[in-house]
Amino acid sequence: MAAECLQPIKHPPLLRAIKRRIWDEVSLGIHGDEVKPHQVGGFEDILPSTTLGAGIMYNTIGSGAQLLMGLAVAPNPAIRQIVEATADSESQKLMHALRAQRVLSGFRMIDLGCGMAPTLAMTARSLGADMSTVDGEEPWSDYRELLANHSVMDMSAPGAPAVLTEETGGGFDYVTTNIIDCVPGHPQWKVPERATFHRFADLLLVDGGVYYKSDGPARDQDLLQKQIAPPICAGA
Repeated sequence: MAAECLQPIKHPPLLRAIKRRIWDEVSLGIHGDEVKPHQVGGFEDILPSTTLGAGIMYNTIGSGAQLLMGLAVAPNPAIRQIVEATADSESQKLMHALRAQRVLSGFRMIDLGCGMAPTLAMTARSLGADMSTVDGEEPWSDYRELLANHSVMDMSAPGAPAVLTEETGGGFDYVTTNIIDCVPGHPQWKVPERATFHRFADLLLVDGGVYYKSDGPARDQDLLQKQIAPPICAGA
């Protein structure tokens, strides 16, 4: 499988509508700077901080971006219907409605480098997603019993994409990662190269599936789609 099987795509039109209704801006001082991270409400029953994207090292602003992109690329038409029926800036109301309908049911997602507090996985599961996670170590004990399908591995190790594909069975609709190359001093493994993440996506995704790397709302890095048997892939 060649990396050329993954082709850049534009942000789906639904993403703008979702962002306008879901993202709440709040001020947060980081290293003396004033920034406005985007947080996603509607998870007060499952997240200790009540919002997705409220943290700095874990549950970061990119986690919200990952979830919203997943909603935007998922094929369920009910997502658009619920979004269009909700007013702007009604984050909790919209997310509660999406969760009530479990709009990501049957949608297979995997978070590469979920961290020790895998809040994306918890929130996606509450929307019905078939969620898997992978990191260099186990999540914190408070989260461990809430998750299924977690793999512990060094993602920079030779052959890691093939190993993870065999372990999980592949067939994912959405593969995502968030600021993993920006967190220094991880105790278990080296930072995988960008090409390695693309290799993971090539092997893990179904045809037409989407890979998204988020560095937070202002620095989206990759939005790629696995092409449906293009000639360059068929001969790879």
